[in-house]
Amino acid sequence: AIYADYHFTKGLSGRETGAPGSIKELETALGASPGSRVYRLALGHAYLANGKATGERRMVDRAIEIYSDGLEDGPIDEFYYSLGDAQAVYAIAWDRSRFTEALTAYEAAAALRPFFPYTFWEMGYVYLEQGQAEEAIPLFERSLELDPMNTDAWNDLGRAFESLRRPAKARHSYERALALDPESNPAIDGLERVR
Repeated sequence: AIYADYHFTKGLSGRETGAPGSIKELETALGASPGSRVYRLALGHAYLANGKATGERRMVDRAIEIYSDGLEDGPIDEFYYSLGDAQAVYAIAWDRSRFTEALTAYEAAAALRPFFPYTFWEMGYVYLEQGQAEEAIPLFERSLELDPMNTDAWNDLGRAFESLRRPAKARHSYERALALDPESNPAIDGLERVR
């Protein structure tokens, strides 16, 4: 356990950026303690971060595989949420048909943890990216009921209303985002478009 913990701790330092050394350390930790869901989740995050940073599909594929493996022992909301993120990244970058898998994973996460606002925001984002703003709006609104301080959710709600040609509601959403973050470029740009 000490050996695995040592490599896990070393791997955490670069996990958010997906640094190759971090991935190697986390792989070593998981190899030494293959049943650890914490190590598995951190490794998946490192692969996903690397895939986002480098644009390498194989890294995102590996993250999806790791998150899916983590679900074999039973449903865990963090694995479903992370799987949804990885599927959404894959869909945006390479294959838009993967949005369905992202939504399925997010829905499973929401069922397990219905008061986690970011799941609803991410589901709304997936619908918005598919051009389904009407479906996105109630998800953004639910996310904002749970966390009204989420600037990104306010901006995305504004984008959804804007795409449906509802400028007053879009303006209100962008203004709320700007009230939270006066330097929010999406809110500033959105307000320019809907004035």
